[in-house]
Amino acid sequence: QFTVGAKNDFGFFSTANTLLYFNRGSDSFSLKAKANYVKHLDLTITECSRKSFSWEQVSQSGTGDIEYTVNSLTPGASYSIYIDNIFLKKGKPNDRGGLTFAINGGEKKIKILFQP
Repeated sequence: QFTVGAKNDFGFFSTANTLLYFNRGSDSFSLKAKANYVKHLDLTITECSRKSFSWEQVSQSGTGDIEYTVNSLTPGASYSIYIDNIFLKKGKPNDRGGLTFAINGGEKKIKILFQP
């Protein structure tokens, strides 16, 4: 169901429709992807920090949305979400540093940027 890759060392865990990506040696997930109606989701993490998090997604055989939760962000800070270099929306992480949003499947580049 899932394929994941990154430039840095990482760990991951998956169930039937959810993937958790752990950056380097982190004990808590950095990215969660929930894909209920997608047969296969391929993620390539290109950057993972509190100021910028970006990845590429390729999903196959599905029309549903993919729900992402980016974790370990600065609580209450403002972040901009871009899909294929086009501004989607602004968001603020919750008090635990998690920011959740959903996008449709397909081949896309996603980027989350800290906006001071």
